[in-house]
Amino acid sequence: MRIGNIEVDDLRETLAPNGAYAWRELGDIDLLIVHHSGVDVDSTADQIHAYHRDTLGWPGIGYHFLIHWDGRSEYTGDILTVRYHAGPHNRRAIGICLTGNFNQRPPAQAQLDATRDLLANLQLALGWPIPIVGHHEIASTACPGDTFLRKQPYWGSGVRGQGS
Repeated sequence: MRIGNIEVDDLRETLAPNGAYAWRELGDIDLLIVHHSGVDVDSTADQIHAYHRDTLGWPGIGYHFLIHWDGRSEYTGDILTVRYHAGPHNRRAIGICLTGNFNQRPPAQAQLDATRDLLANLQLALGWPIPIVGHHEIASTACPGDTFLRKQPYWGSGVRGQGS
């Protein structure tokens, strides 16, 4: 499916939920939050979904998008659902997760490029410039990882892209 000017793999119908996430209005969205999966492998959507559903007891995967090491982007949860990825900010935020543990190693350039493109095109598709933050900026966490932050020390350079 297309989001703005990019193609993403739509996995929303393939991830079997255990319950349902709450719904929200499009106008409720005013924040894009970037995460890392915190595991030093290129986890599949199914693996993250199973962990969130079966171990954490969530209805399903907590992110709206996953971005893999090779730059593949996957749409994993409808943006109108309130996913569990950022505590009190869930109702207002879209969660974008880069697979990997960026406390261990920096993300691949293809992953950074895909993140930049997805963020810019989400803003384009939604029709307004939505602030972009790392998870650490709104919660007490190192997410999306120390090496990511060293590689991308400021969200406005390199990650935000043209839509910001």
